[in-house]
Amino acid sequence: ATRVASRVESVFGLELPGAFHGKDGWSSSMRGAGIKWDYLGHDPAGWFAGLDGGWMRNRYTLDAPGRTAERDVVGLGVRGGYRLLLGRSGLYVAPWVSVSYNFDGDEVELDGERFRRRPVEVFPTVHLGWRF
Repeated sequence: ATRVASRVESVFGLELPGAFHGKDGWSSSMRGAGIKWDYLGHDPAGWFAGLDGGWMRNRYTLDAPGRTAERDVVGLGVRGGYRLLLGRSGLYVAPWVSVSYNFDGDEVELDGERFRRRPVEVFPTVHLGWRF
């Protein structure tokens, strides 16, 4: 029998540096959960590609007055990367990139200042994991 897809669930949180979101005077963070389905690349090492989806609670803070707004966001996208095994232990490192569409639609406005996210985002990252 051949495998049709593999699945990975994740819970995450990150503070976005200003260079990533490009909005001077603002801080941004996200917390959420997601799932990834890889349709290509089921071997322990090598290229992989698939779909991803998730829910995030994004927090936007206008730094000067310290005012904050939150938005719930659902995203769907495609992802691909390369999994490299580290010895025979099952440990691996996997750089990958996702291109997602975020269904939030709202811009945040605090004290007359606006923070607008692009609906399409490119998200590069590196995962360290263990396959068993």
